Amino acid sequence: MTVKLDMQVVAKRMAERRMTGAALAKLIGISPQAFSAIRCRGTCSHINAALIADALGVKLEDIWKEV
Repeated sequence: MTVKLDMQVVAKRMAERRMTGAALAKLIGISPQAFSAIRCRGTCSHINAALIADALGVKLEDIWKEV
């Protein structure tokens, strides 16, 4: 299942934690290139979305973008 992310919220949460894309990628176990692709597309798998939310300390619903 593909999830649309609100990348503005993700970026804001990353900035609050002074976290780079590479640091977040490492934390969730994907390559920085893979996270860059997620950032550009604004979509990812449900599993990666849950990992991103967990790493940012938010609920999945907080970064999920309604289409």
